[in-house]
Amino acid sequence: MDASVMIVTFARVVHMPAGFIDLMGAPASMLTVKGGRWHRGWGRMYVWAMGVVAVTALILASVRPNLFLALIAVFS
Repeated sequence: MDASVMIVTFARVVHMPAGFIDLMGAPASMLTVKGGRWHRGWGRMYVWAMGVVAVTALILASVRPNLFLALIAVFS
């Protein structure tokens, strides 16, 4: 198996669950009391998962050069 294929596969395996966590974490944070323990917890999880999504998106965009997707990863 080629190294670039392994990198892309690993990035996708990490990227997709992190994106799912983002989709669930954002509404969960918004539906809790602002500043409360649950709000901060969900918010932290969202921020870290979003960071993982951005880094893995940059990896994926560098393997298959796509400026549009790379810019989305950088500005997200």
